[in-house]
Amino acid sequence: MSIVDCIKAKLSSWKSSLLSSMVHVELIKSIIQGSLLYSFQVYAWLVSFLKTLDTWIQNFVWTSDIFKHKLVAMS
Repeated sequence: MSIVDCIKAKLSSWKSSLLSSMVHVELIKSIIQGSLLYSFQVYAWLVSFLKTLDTWIQNFVWTSDIFKHKLVAMS
C-alpha cells in the first residue's frame, strides 16, 4: 500500500468518528504531516500529489470528507 493510500485510509477512518474540527487539525499535524516529513527525506514527491494532498486536508478539516469542498469566508 502506497503512502497516498495510507493517508486516504486514515482520513476516511477519522471521518466516521465524532471529532471536533480542532481534533481533526491536531490529528493531521501529528499523524499525516509527521509521516510526510519522514517520507520527504527519502522520496521526492510530485507537486501535483502535494496539491491534491493539501486539498484533501483542507476538505477534511472543514467538512470531515476529503471529497467534499466547502467555501469558508475568513474575516
